[in-house]
Amino acid sequence: MKNKRNLEQVLNYEQIQSLCLSPTNLHCLQRHDKLLQTVLLMGYLGLRVSEAINFSWEQIPVNDKLAFVVKGKGNKKRLVFNLLNNSYLTKKSKLDTNKDKWKTISRVAVWNYLKRKSPQLNLTWTITPHTLRRSFASILHYDLGLDSASIQQLLGHSQFRTTEKYLKKDPRFLLTNLQRKGFLLN
Repeated sequence: MKNKRNLEQVLNYEQIQSLCLSPTNLHCLQRHDKLLQTVLLMGYLGLRVSEAINFSWEQIPVNDKLAFVVKGKGNKKRLVFNLLNNSYLTKKSKLDTNKDKWKTISRVAVWNYLKRKSPQLNLTWTITPHTLRRSFASILHYDLGLDSASIQQLLGHSQFRTTEKYLKKDPRFLLTNLQRKGFLLN
């Protein structure tokens, strides 16, 4: 069977907060700090692991907000925002990030970190980097009420079907639809 993932393999906002810890050293990242920062970028901005590893902190003003510029698949650029209001992202974006000792971290290090953290969140399954993207999309949609088209842009999906699959992985998808149709009371 191609897709054997359970519907429950999405983190809620509180789990994202416990998993995505802010690095201890804001000014000059060491190896573990770079790992924490990479996971934080994935959880709070919905970045792919490669995007988080190579994150440049480039920003441009959009109306009264600052948007991060992310270079995604195929070197396409897109804008992402600190929608979940993470204070580390706000502080770090104002610093000179060229001082960081560790410029890059391996994908394997990210996978291993998430694998070690899964039991600490009392999960029966293992968190993957993609779990963070699906969780980010679900939090924006179900908790903050953001529309699917905006989530598609934030995640850099060229096809809406991909974004829709992310949202259907969340068990809240079924509950929301049942409530909307009047089968369940709020």
